[in-house]
Amino acid sequence: MADTCKQRGVVASLKHEALVYEHLAALQGTVIPVLLGCGFWRDEGIFLVATSIVEGEHPSSDTAAAYPAAEKALRMIHVMGVVHGDIREDNILVSRQGAAFKAPVGLQNGSGP
Repeated sequence: MADTCKQRGVVASLKHEALVYEHLAALQGTVIPVLLGCGFWRDEGIFLVATSIVEGEHPSSDTAAAYPAAEKALRMIHVMGVVHGDIREDNILVSRQGAAFKAPVGLQNGSGP
């Protein structure tokens, strides 16, 4: 198994993801997961981005009512200058509170951090 953190650009991408989370602090826990922390784990050279777990399911015909909530969430993210860059059903979870975006490395910075 390859150590992903030693691959070129991975740590920089994860650090950028954490900066985007910090930039979107006002949206954490509502339309994106809460950033719990980030940094290197022990002295192992492993960089982690830890977020809250969003319990839910991916959009389907059963959860079609969540699409307007997902669109609203995406607009809120855009207003703060961030472009998600990887919008697809696999990156959206429908929770009891509405729609929450998972935040993979696909988060891209528009004019934000």
